[in-house]
Amino acid sequence: MFGVIKKVGRGIKEFMDEKIKTCKEILSSAQNRLIVGFVMVGAGVGFIASAYIRAPKD
Repeated sequence: MFGVIKKVGRGIKEFMDEKIKTCKEILSSAQNRLIVGFVMVGAGVGFIASAYIRAPKD
């Protein structure tokens, strides 16, 4: 039982290490960081606008 838990833990750790490595590669470029920043700001503005602008009721 303990061996199975260790294998699952190692699998999860390897999976997360791969995801972290991918994120580091993407964010290592200044241009990519700029694009991600604009996307986040755009999403934030969209959420704020959706709080104040109501959809028309039929």
